[in-house]
Amino acid sequence: MSERESNLKHMQVISGMNMFSYWTINVLFDICKMEIPMGLCVGLLYAFRLQEYYMSMYVFFAFPIGVVPFTHAFSFFFKTEWSAQLFTIVINLVGLMFMPIGIFFMEQYSKTAFLADTISFYGRVIPSFNVAKMILFCGTAK
Repeated sequence: MSERESNLKHMQVISGMNMFSYWTINVLFDICKMEIPMGLCVGLLYAFRLQEYYMSMYVFFAFPIGVVPFTHAFSFFFKTEWSAQLFTIVINLVGLMFMPIGIFFMEQYSKTAFLADTISFYGRVIPSFNVAKMILFCGTAK
């Protein structure tokens, strides 16, 4: 987003950079930057011997592959960097905290179980929701 505001991409295109190369490198670099904290999370799972969470390590490593394109795609809906960042923070906060906890409690009652299944199905579009749902699933699987 800040590249669009400062016309950095425009300067690189004028200099002869291929657009496919520009976007590929940007997305791959962002994914690599996010794999570092995800690797640390998986390392902490092993360090503290949390065996019930071992199967969530695949979701941790897949998370950057889902969230980076999601974030890049949604950034085109906004004109300013702060509005795109605010939207991204809010949608990830809702997907990470409020939706999984709400669905967990709604699944406990038969009257709201169908609504919980519906919200869970459509919530899969948000990558942070998938990570939170997996953590909640691993923690309550016993």
